[in-house]
Amino acid sequence: MTDDRLRDALLGIAERKGYRIESKEDFLICFNLEDDVEVTLRYKNLETFPYEIPEFELYGDFPEMLKGRPHISADGGICAFDKTKSRANPLNPYGLFVEALGKARSTVEASYRETNDDDFFDEFKFYWIYEQLLQEDFSSAVINLANVGHDCCELVAAKVPNNNRAFVVGDSEEAIKEAVKGQFVIDGDNAFFKCLYIPLYEEFRYPFPSTRQEWKEAFHSKSKFGDEYDRFLRKNGGEASFVMFSQPAKDGRILAAVVHNFNSLNPKAAINDQLTELLFLADKMSGNEYRKKARSISAQMASGRTVRVGVTDLTGDRLVNRGGVGRYSTIDSAAVVGCGSLGSHLADALAKSGIPKLVLIDEDRLETDNFARHLCGGMGSLYSEKVAVVSDRIRENMPALKTVLKPEDVHKLLNESPCFIEEEDVEVVFLATGTFSTELHVLSVLKERSLSTTVASIWLEPYGVAGHALVFNDPSDLAELPFGEDLTYAESLVLNADELTKREAGCVSTYMPYSGSDALIFVNTFLKVFTEKMSDGNNYCFDWFGGISSSGRYPVKLRDDAYTHADYSCEVRKL
Repeated sequence: MTDDRLRDALLGIAERKGYRIESKEDFLICFNLEDDVEVTLRYKNLETFPYEIPEFELYGDFPEMLKGRPHISADGGICAFDKTKSRANPLNPYGLFVEALGKARSTVEASYRETNDDDFFDEFKFYWIYEQLLQEDFSSAVINLANVGHDCCELVAAKVPNNNRAFVVGDSEEAIKEAVKGQFVIDGDNAFFKCLYIPLYEEFRYPFPSTRQEWKEAFHSKSKFGDEYDRFLRKNGGEASFVMFSQPAKDGRILAAVVHNFNSLNPKAAINDQLTELLFLADKMSGNEYRKKARSISAQMASGRTVRVGVTDLTGDRLVNRGGVGRYSTIDSAAVVGCGSLGSHLADALAKSGIPKLVLIDEDRLETDNFARHLCGGMGSLYSEKVAVVSDRIRENMPALKTVLKPEDVHKLLNESPCFIEEEDVEVVFLATGTFSTELHVLSVLKERSLSTTVASIWLEPYGVAGHALVFNDPSDLAELPFGEDLTYAESLVLNADELTKREAGCVSTYMPYSGSDALIFVNTFLKVFTEKMSDGNNYCFDWFGGISSSGRYPVKLRDDAYTHADYSCEVRKL
């Protein structure tokens, strides 16, 4: 069907449903709200019909009552469907059109009658900055790392180097420097400035304040910290004043911010914007008009302006909550001993589980033969300390994570008094070294010093045929360690593991053959099961089975019962 025939068919359906067609060419459809207020909708995405949900926008001068209402953007766009839940059905194209048109109309009607006010607060962050974006005004990426609550407090903010529109907010200068360490350096006399945080007990509504007096009235009426707001502005004088606030929402609190005297906070960007505007107008205005405009811009730059900025909260569980269950790890502090192929992926999985603090221990540096299966493989990391590159990598995604780096021999660290377990209050020590002597040393220290720390040792068998973990929640009960006299695991599936160890330079370079994908799947499966099933005080053995059915491609000799296990399954048993 051609576009014209499709347009005529859809508009014909709309007419039969009681709508009035204002323009066939522009696909404009009209209907009346209460009080005979007429509204015109324009169909936006006809070219993708019926493979995308039809979208409509308010066309022309729509009623003032609809501006800033839920699901209606400042430029008239209508959000009629949640696209994460709704899908187009191309097998029923005309039914799809009727449903989308009806939903757009009901959205507009609900906004006009003010029956969907609660939805506005779900969409607050969008409305807070979207209007400014339409005006090509300032927008920013403000990252909050400070732990804020229901008390007013002074924080610290910093501009991200070489980025006029990115800021970081933290509890202190030191906290910000620690959070961005390994990613960029914030330095200089003007790098940091004060930020006031104010919790509100009443939400902002559209239209938002614009003048200094309106902001003053808003912070006095919507919080009990209006006087603190006044003192903060007076103390800053003519300097930029960065004010972050939180307001109530159904799922907690929403963070946002305003900057008063923005030009003094971001002078380079402000000057560039204004000079660009003057140059653009130079050939379009008379001499007197141009001079008048220049004086106006100069006065605006001198007085500064107030802008609204959005805030992304990277503290607590916010990031991991986007993964579904949120922070599924209940551990507050853990150590990963061995930051190689397994340990690096384990550290990454722990970070994404929501753990606040990780101690990373490994005395080695990253070599070229680590690249293919290590979390941090790449020329930029070559010959760097493994603990450093792993820390930098996992904190890129979880900047609030605190890491403690120890590029030292773990046995020397264990012999210290106090050792790292005591100093850093470590709840779980994860061992990814593949040597059971390390495991026995850790268990010995825990027993000698009466520490209740959990120990979990993980390793993979050749070609990722199987992987295992021993979890000791009770180091005092080690009667049934599943080791042979030579400290080999008694339940290994591969019988000829020693023969399969690869040697590239004699004893200087040896490794167990398995892929990075094997390590990734094993580590994430183990950590999930560890959290859910192995934290009750008992000692456990965790067995994971890889692609056993395809193991015939490899030179492995397996136990007779190996093929009774399903590919990529796991088992847990108490010791």
